[in-house]
Amino acid sequence: MKVLSAGCSFIWGSELSDDAPGKHSLKTWPALWAKSHNYEYACVAQPGIANNGITRKVIEYIETVDVPDIVIVQWTFPGRYEFRFNNIDSNYYSITPWTEVSSWEEFSNNPVKYPYDKSAPNAQAFEESIKRQIAKTQNTGVPDLSKIWFKYITDLDSDRYYYFREVAFLKSYLDSKNIK
Repeated sequence: MKVLSAGCSFIWGSELSDDAPGKHSLKTWPALWAKSHNYEYACVAQPGIANNGITRKVIEYIETVDVPDIVIVQWTFPGRYEFRFNNIDSNYYSITPWTEVSSWEEFSNNPVKYPYDKSAPNAQAFEESIKRQIAKTQNTGVPDLSKIWFKYITDLDSDRYYYFREVAFLKSYLDSKNIK
């Protein structure tokens, strides 16, 4: 049997001891659960991804790679949104309050707004992840859109609506494929 997991950094395994760029952890709870049941394991999680991105990645995997027997989804924070951009290499990109940052200094010099434990064992991996995000979005308009989005457009009610819409949509899709 095959298990597919999806989610954000919690399912990717960011900051776990086997976390590495481009490689998800095998120490997350879905990976350990699959191993304990002798199931084949696949993971489409992505750090920082939005819920609509989680839905998209699960459907893309099923439609283009393989049909799993079980899908484990750990939804992320409701206040993340994925958009398709023409000027970013992967096209799809999730904006969060963290994507407002346009320089490393802006991030590292504001521990109240952007707290993290600089002494954590994997702090360097986290810092490198933020620096890659900043480099990827320079000259794309993402930081500007993020600032406008979180200041003028989104609110808790819309966050909840889009969150529950994604949950219902993916459940309906998985039910139509008879996937647990």
